[in-house]
Amino acid sequence: MDLRDARGHAALSPAASSAPGTAPSPTGRPRAVEVVALGAILAVAAVLRFVDLPTRGQFDADQGHDMLVLRDLVTSGVVPLLGPPTSVGAGHHGAAYYYLLAPAAFLNGAADPVAVLAFIAVTGLAALVLTWWLARSIAGPVAGLVAAGLLAISATSIGTSTLLWNPSPMPAASALAFVGARKAWRDEAPGWWLVAGAGAMLTMQLHMLGALIVPAIAALWLAAVVRARRRGGRMRPLALAGLGAAAILAAGYLPLLMHEVGSGFSESRAIVEFFVSGGTGAHPGPLVRIVGALVRTAAWPMTGALADAPLAAVVATATLAAVVAWRLALARGDAGHVNLVGEFARHPDRVAPDGPRRAENDDVLFQGRILPRFP
Repeated sequence: MDLRDARGHAALSPAASSAPGTAPSPTGRPRAVEVVALGAILAVAAVLRFVDLPTRGQFDADQGHDMLVLRDLVTSGVVPLLGPPTSVGAGHHGAAYYYLLAPAAFLNGAADPVAVLAFIAVTGLAALVLTWWLARSIAGPVAGLVAAGLLAISATSIGTSTLLWNPSPMPAASALAFVGARKAWRDEAPGWWLVAGAGAMLTMQLHMLGALIVPAIAALWLAAVVRARRRGGRMRPLALAGLGAAAILAAGYLPLLMHEVGSGFSESRAIVEFFVSGGTGAHPGPLVRIVGALVRTAAWPMTGALADAPLAAVVATATLAAVVAWRLALARGDAGHVNLVGEFARHPDRVAPDGPRRAENDDVLFQGRILPRFP
């Protein structure tokens, strides 16, 4: 008999839930030992970020510029419509960066950057907690603690958490976006798409390249729409949530629009001129640039900037690629594993390769022996 719950999901029978090989749900309430471990990780992260904070982090022209803008905002009410200038000199990042830091700067009238630095350090801790939850919800408690532990001691994370710099709050903003999307997808709670939209908006405002987060969030929302249609579920809440998230993204650019209208679209003209003129000069070929970007992205949390330690970055990237290839090879060799993409495309509402058992929600993608597990 095909038993289904109120949402039309196949129910999980007691016998099936106790079947051998069934992975426990990673989404339950954390046990006491896990809470203690997370607290210890947070304590280590806080020590590494807050101790001797006033003497840490560089303070150059960019930081001075940001503090002057914050001082004018909190003491004179001069609201910036543009964020910090980009490194290539064409255009600016989003003004939401200054709005985000304004409450901390208001505490001492932006007379001392320590209050702002402390807030940025707090965003680093927030990123750790959000990353812990995200990893835990996908792969279980051990994965959550490992992810949090690595982020706590990451030299890159510590450095950006103690630096007045517009990308510094990005880990927390992007993690918030993915947590919102994960909750919306897993719990089928449309309201969480608004949280995802808010996190994505902040990510985009903090750096131009933050716009790369939008396709990932939008793809998961579209998958949720397809799933709801196939189940005959309600489409209106999902549509309204999608529109709401899009409105949040657009609202982040209202200051820029106001500036453009008042300045004859100077930002747009500067960006167009930058690309038409060929950028900042000669560049290597597309393949070299793509490989370089992949190495820089993968190695940054482990070895820092690629230019500072190129050999270490290459070794770290190669090691990471080898570990991923090893785990994928083990997954292919396990008869209990199935093709995740193909199976999900055929049955987005039913993925249970080990038999008729069904998890409580779509976490079955990560509980039904589909993805490789660490020993």
